[in-house]
Amino acid sequence: MGVTETYERNMGIESFHEWTGEDTCPNCEYEVTIHHEVFEYPLFVEEDEETECTGCDLLLERTIEKPPSTTLEDFM
Repeated sequence: MGVTETYERNMGIESFHEWTGEDTCPNCEYEVTIHHEVFEYPLFVEEDEETECTGCDLLLERTIEKPPSTTLEDFM
């Protein structure tokens, strides 16, 4: 499930992206919920990001070659 909202601010548009996914972890078989939020301001410039995971530990790996994922399968 995902939501995107936009707001007009002084330097342009601010965007808020929210994404939630639920599945079974392929490693530990616990139910896992991942909630991810990203704010862009101005547009296409990441201002803030937050990821919460319940059910098991989430290991984030971010490199230039592998940007953050938008699918639950890539998070696991």
